[in-house]
Amino acid sequence: SGPFGKNNPDVPPGRVYRVALDGKDTWKEFVTVPCTNSYLKHMGYWDTYWGPRSAVQGIAVDPKGRVYVCDRENGRVVVFDENAKEVDSATVAFPEQVAVHPATGAIYILQRDRTSYGDAHVVLMKFDKLGKDAKVSATLKLSPKTRKPQMVLSAGKSRSLIWITGVPEG
Repeated sequence: SGPFGKNNPDVPPGRVYRVALDGKDTWKEFVTVPCTNSYLKHMGYWDTYWGPRSAVQGIAVDPKGRVYVCDRENGRVVVFDENAKEVDSATVAFPEQVAVHPATGAIYILQRDRTSYGDAHVVLMKFDKLGKDAKVSATLKLSPKTRKPQMVLSAGKSRSLIWITGVPEG
């Protein structure tokens, strides 16, 4: 998810693509998340300062084949089944990245929102499940100087870790 071009009809915003790994095919549209690009007005100088962002960002797949998409414009993480049917969602303002624990089903979401020149609101959230009654079960607030964080989930047999880069404190 995430590729887009301003005023480029070939790569409109809001698209999630899939690619066969056999090398015989190009990317194909999986689903389009409705968007009007209104989030760009809020982000202001985001593109030039922290890199381009699309209306849809992070993506993850769980063991059942469901696809989790960070829908920044509509303030949610939305879940699609293998046939691109929307099956679940949770409200999260400006979700940037998502990871799903393969054994427990816990959902980790990295939220990032510009608050002022050079500062951002960056929070790692854990949800035990999604849905209309979804509640955050744990949070970790990162430094407002965090610029381009990247998150990955390491789901081990005895413990799980979330690795995050881009945090100025190290």
